Amino acid sequence: VTPGDCKTEGYTVFDHQETVSMGPFGDSTVDIYVKPASASAK
Repeated sequence: VTPGDCKTEGYTVFDHQETVSMGPFGDSTVDIYVKPASASAK
C-alpha cells in the first residue's frame, strides 16, 4: 500500500467504501473516489 493523495490525481468525488484484506494485518476500510466525469456517468 502506498500512501497518496487522490485529489492531486483528479479523484475528488467520494463513491463508496471497501474493506480490503491485508493478510495477517487484518482488514482495512478504504474510501474509494472517482473522477468527476465518472460520477456523472452513473
